[in-house]
Amino acid sequence: MSKYEYSPPEIDSDCPCLFAIEVLGERWTLLILRAALAGTQHFEDFYRDLGIARNILSNRLSRLVEDGILEREVMMSDRRRIQYSLTEKGRELGLALKPLKQWGARWAIIAPGTDLSNAKTTRWGHNAVNKRDEP
Repeated sequence: MSKYEYSPPEIDSDCPCLFAIEVLGERWTLLILRAALAGTQHFEDFYRDLGIARNILSNRLSRLVEDGILEREVMMSDRRRIQYSLTEKGRELGLALKPLKQWGARWAIIAPGTDLSNAKTTRWGHNAVNKRDEP
């Protein structure tokens, strides 16, 4: 192996944390899951609410279906519309994300010393601060 080649270290594939991170993948997957937990069920609604590119949304939804987190179902009222519903596995993952959300709320969302007088609560319960209003 040359000095420029990279050989990844061997990873314990039985690690539950690595499995969970592999399922969540990256931020779009987590945002899609968060929206599904908040009740979003249709492609166009995910697209509108998240501002995600259609190809990325399609890819992530397919992966969540493949991983058994979401279930894909053709709407009987309009066979062109697809409904995505959380499976039992997806709902349980939502419960597992609650402590992560709490940790993020404590350490990442609101910086120490932030003036919360202009804060608002988002639809997912996060405190959001308009950075332009800060000095």
